[in-house]
This record gives sequence, C-alpha cells and structure tokens, in this order.
Amino acid sequence: MCVRHHIFITRSAILLLLFSVAVDAAGQTTNKVCVVEALSRADDSMTVGELRELCRQTNAEGASEAKELEVPVYERNVLEERIAIERAFEERPFVITANQPNYILASMMGSPNQAPFTGITGVPNPVEDNEMVFQVSIKAPLWRNVFGTNIDTYFAYTVRSWWQLYNDDLSAPFRETNYQPEIFLRSFTNHELLGINVVGWTLGFNHESNGRSDPLSRS
Repeated sequence: MCVRHHIFITRSAILLLLFSVAVDAAGQTTNKVCVVEALSRADDSMTVGELRELCRQTNAEGASEAKELEVPVYERNVLEERIAIERAFEERPFVITANQPNYILASMMGSPNQAPFTGITGVPNPVEDNEMVFQVSIKAPLWRNVFGTNIDTYFAYTVRSWWQLYNDDLSAPFRETNYQPEIFLRSFTNHELLGINVVGWTLGFNHESNGRSDPLSRS
C-alpha cells in the first residue's frame, strides 16, 4: 500500500519557505518576491512543489520577454520610434505636441545693456542681473500625407520670455519676449544619399521677432 504525503503551505510558514527556495544570489530577491506574491493569492491546499513550479515558470517567462525586448540602442532607429510615438499622440483629440524644448530656468547676466531701457523708463540701471527665462513651444499637423505622399505639413509657435521677476522697482516687467511662428514640411522615409542613410528631412519657414519698435526691436 502506497501512502502519498503532501506538505501544505500555510501563511505561518512563509519564512521557512523563503529560505528553502534554492536559487543563485542574483535571482534570490526575484524569487522571494514571487513567493510572497504567490502566497498572498494561494489557498492552504497548494503544495511547496506547486508553488516552486509556479515561480519557476513566471521567472522563465519574464526572462524570455526581457530578452526579446532588449535591443541595443545602436541597432534601433530612435528617431523613428520617437516620431511613431508622437504621431500616435497627435491622433488624439485636443492634443498639441511640443516643437522646440519647453523649459523654465533662472538666469544671471554679467553686465546687461542698460541704455535702451534707461531711455524708455528714465530710471538709471533699470535692468537687474537676475531674471527668469522660460520657453513654450508647440506644434500641430495641418495636412497629413500631402497629395498622397509621406510628407506632413505642420504649424508651430514658440514664445521665449526673459522675465525680470525680482525687479520690484519696475514691477517685475518682461525685459524681452520673442515670438516665433513657423510652418514646415516634414517627411520620415529612409533614403540613401552618397552612402548615408537619411532618415528624414524638414523644410520650412519661420520668423522670430519681439514685436516691438525701435530701439527695442529684434527680428
């Protein structure tokens, strides 16, 4: 007569089970996490062998998936990946994507040009050395696949401001604000040019101006 003995897992035996799992040093933490998670879902009828097999299969599947996704950067077309993600976002309603970098930062000038602002404000040395600089730049597609080609048309708008935030004497004015509207064509199709793989190109027109008259005009 053969009697089969089963060892059942109870939550009170968690420490004993963790130390009984035979794994190498690198995979020990992963297996402990697996055991703890499996114990939280298992009932009292699950055996030690069943729990070990469950964790072994889980770890093997995770390692296989990670190996498939692990592609060296030099073998990936990072630009194409970025464009694909960006286009997916642009297909959503009410989404506007970034064009140039968007940022805000603290800035310090060594010796700002005081002359133009002194003549306007009548205050000697009105510009302070410390100020904040920020830029907001967005774009939106106007026409996808122009005339059935792989060319897209975009409109973009960028605003960059220099803000005298700490200038209490002049009520924290904006020393300068530049506006840059632009329209451009863009295509991302691989082409061979003189032995070089050209991933894409952009051709457009932009105009940058601060919208002010002399002596503060910049364009």
